[in-house]
Amino acid sequence: MQPLRIKRLSEAGVHIDIKRDDMIHPWISGNKWRKLKYNFNYLRDHNYGGVITWGGAFSNHLIAVAAMAKSLNVPSVGLIRGYALDAHNPTIRRLEELDMQLYPVEPKEYQLKTRSAEAQNILERYSDYFLIPEGGTNAHAIRGVSEIWDEIDGQYDAVYVGLGTGGTAAGLTHGHVKAKQIIVVSSFRGEVDSLAGLPHMKKDTEVEIVPSAIITRFGAYHAEIASYIRNVFDETGLYLDPIYTSKVMMTMEQHVQTGKYPVGSRILFLHTGGLQGINGYNYLHLHRMNEPLPIPSSLIQ
Repeated sequence: MQPLRIKRLSEAGVHIDIKRDDMIHPWISGNKWRKLKYNFNYLRDHNYGGVITWGGAFSNHLIAVAAMAKSLNVPSVGLIRGYALDAHNPTIRRLEELDMQLYPVEPKEYQLKTRSAEAQNILERYSDYFLIPEGGTNAHAIRGVSEIWDEIDGQYDAVYVGLGTGGTAAGLTHGHVKAKQIIVVSSFRGEVDSLAGLPHMKKDTEVEIVPSAIITRFGAYHAEIASYIRNVFDETGLYLDPIYTSKVMMTMEQHVQTGKYPVGSRILFLHTGGLQGINGYNYLHLHRMNEPLPIPSSLIQ
């Protein structure tokens, strides 16, 4: 736990702490470690032959699964959304270094998941492998995420977290909740009603799903987001990724500066990691930027 020391936020009279789950592990990072913990316990206890899962070409989830599997000497397989594997993609290179067996699945088939004939053929080859859903959201993940509250002292008026599959937000509604409200910042355009995490949300916890201060296509370049990431790093030394945590912090800052919280309020920013994704963003968008986004040296690919 660390205080967030950004001058313009401090002047609003609101105290903000950061839960630094990005520091859990460089590759098995943040919410991914928490989601996978009990999935891998279950896999081990039931003697599965390995683990198989889904993800996009720059997926934090795939990286985390591959890294955890490698560390535990468990074979891993990834079904990747795409027509082919890009050998220059830093995420793909890292997955191969972690010995994950990769299968590209054509996007229309990928959307169907287990109803796809193409995917079914792959899954049948690994019928003794434990299948973890895309993003890792299931009952095991909810249990792991709920343990965040056990590591937090005191009460907060709000906790801010990003939205992917909704599993982290749902997990925060479980356990000994220490925030009056959970603010969930969507990182993409479109409806969120079908996200995997939503059925796991407990109804007795106040949850507000809000749009990001800046809305982009998933993974698209935006100069203001890139500039914000650099400014926060220069002022605090804190790394933010361009898909999730930067948008969460920008939205939190907007809420604070527009008076959503009275003076003396206490807010918690949950840093969910995902910093390896900066490699992919730099790979795709460096030609649009004067310099790459800052990334921890341990993650540079």
